[in-house]
Amino acid sequence: TRFCNCTGLDADGHYSSARDIAIVTAELMKHEVFRGWFLTWVDYLRGGETQLVNTNKLIRYYNGIIGGKTGTTDAAGCCLTACAERKNMKLVAVALGCEEDD
Repeated sequence: TRFCNCTGLDADGHYSSARDIAIVTAELMKHEVFRGWFLTWVDYLRGGETQLVNTNKLIRYYNGIIGGKTGTTDAAGCCLTACAERKNMKLVAVALGCEEDD
């Protein structure tokens, strides 16, 4: 992995592996503030003038989801990291370079 910016947007020399994204995700999930952000379905800014909607549909529709993040760029395609818990077992799944976001 080599991060060239903090946004994850396309940049020359910016790349990562599914394994490294899974490691980063697992570490972030250890912190309550990140878990809260990951699970926020919708939020409002500027007194309600601006609505932010989480593009990770698993947050609303997958039983056991405890966090995750989507991202899409021209170079990377559609990407997802997701965390779920079932029967006291936590799992992290990563999909990179998908052609569609569903």
